[in-house]
Amino acid sequence: MTTSRRDFLAGLSTVGASAALPLHAATKTATSSGYALPQETISLGAGWQFRLDPDGRTDPRQLDAESSGWQSIEVPHTWQIENGMEDYTGVAWYRTKIFAPAE
Repeated sequence: MTTSRRDFLAGLSTVGASAALPLHAATKTATSSGYALPQETISLGAGWQFRLDPDGRTDPRQLDAESSGWQSIEVPHTWQIENGMEDYTGVAWYRTKIFAPAE
């Protein structure tokens, strides 16, 4: 049985691969180097937004200010699994926000 690329990519979203970002905060301790690096892991799989930019004219510096045209998605994601976007070639944008406390 052969699987098409689209079927394969669509199946990735059901696998639920997790993305994580380790956050390190330096804290003064009595170690020989003077610092310990506590670690916290946060999930980056949810809370993403996606939009196409067919003309490739969007200024990346203004993406944060724009609210129209974004759709909520979960990563991993590829636009080829979306209806009507199977053959799209061009620019696309992904964004998310994370909170990283100073400590």
